[in-house]
Amino acid sequence: MLQIGLHITKNQDKYNKLFKLLISNLDAPKQFNFINIPTDKEIVKYIKQLDILHCYKIENNFFYQASDKLKWIQLGAAGVEH
Repeated sequence: MLQIGLHITKNQDKYNKLFKLLISNLDAPKQFNFINIPTDKEIVKYIKQLDILHCYKIENNFFYQASDKLKWIQLGAAGVEH
């Protein structure tokens, strides 16, 4: 089972709506365990367990906390110019 961390919003209601939409579009949702990560501090708490992390930014020092298990980091702002 893939451990997927979602650091997408601090708002629990918004997270629940987005999560429901995500799950409804998966063919095999039981293959994945999603972890809500509302804050940067929570990234540090969970990063050793994750196979995938989806976030909008990540601090360089978080990479030192990760294990070899982490295979993918998806940045929501990738390709977006400020």
